[in-house]
Amino acid sequence: MSPESISILLGALTVFVVSTLAFGHRYADKCGKFDEKSKTDELNRILRGIRADSFVSTFEKIWGFLREIDRKMVVKDQDMNNIVMNDIRESDPRGKFFNNLINDLEQTFGDSVNVKNAWEHIRVYYGKLGNILYWFAGIEALVGYPLLVLVSQVNLFLTLQQYLICLAVLIIVAVTFIGLIIYVRRKISHNSKIYNEYRDKSLRLGEI
Repeated sequence: MSPESISILLGALTVFVVSTLAFGHRYADKCGKFDEKSKTDELNRILRGIRADSFVSTFEKIWGFLREIDRKMVVKDQDMNNIVMNDIRESDPRGKFFNNLINDLEQTFGDSVNVKNAWEHIRVYYGKLGNILYWFAGIEALVGYPLLVLVSQVNLFLTLQQYLICLAVLIIVAVTFIGLIIYVRRKISHNSKIYNEYRDKSLRLGEI
């Protein structure tokens, strides 16, 4: 290869390695920001908003039930245990009322788990993406620069076939890392969508 071609390839490889390192640092920095107090406070406010929103609805049902029991205790002059059991058998033979209460509480718990898991997955995957990009840049540099040096020599140390094998290995490594990057980015996007839905709801409710 001519010196001009070598220079162009050297410049392109350098730009690629530096850019990859820059993106790796960017995502590693995003991962680190999740440990900051502002991020954890935002998560806690969203969790409180989810619990408060569901709790109010559930508490209203419980409060209404207790008021009805209290009214019947005055009218029928019976103890609370008998009234509660009779009321359940008469008006709620299949336990729908309590099943609905349990479902509401489970929904609250499920939403809390979902938003917390999404937050944690975003943080972890940002860190993974940063590490993948660091490794990608390092391997491309360790393989690419020596390969360019060998190609630039007048007396070739390797045969043309051996150079092609090295180039093929470099391409396979690049494709593997690109596949990993796409996979992790999709994971980040999926979990960000879940987290942002809860965050937007909390914003509308004025929780954050």
